[in-house]
Amino acid sequence: MWSVAELSLNSTKVIEEFRDKFKTLSIMERIDFVRVVEGLDQRSFAVSIGYTQSGYSTLKKRGIKHRNQMKTVALALEAVYGVDHNWILTGELNDRRLDSNRKND
Repeated sequence: MWSVAELSLNSTKVIEEFRDKFKTLSIMERIDFVRVVEGLDQRSFAVSIGYTQSGYSTLKKRGIKHRNQMKTVALALEAVYGVDHNWILTGELNDRRLDSNRKND
């Protein structure tokens, strides 16, 4: 797929850069991608979005079956890391949001 060394450490910019590749990822793969790009271990990442490590691990195992939890996590990722929650849930980027982020850079 890609190595972390290829990526800048700004999740939003990386997501835009690799937008076509991300469409094939599952929700949990997109969530875990943000963790890797941010350079966090599971525990630190989980705590940053309001979970314990075991809670996050359980969520990873359950995956898409618990859509409400996924939306909560996606909204937390948006609040903490600026990642569009719709991208987490659907794999589709909101171009209007990306344009807004570019103006703030």
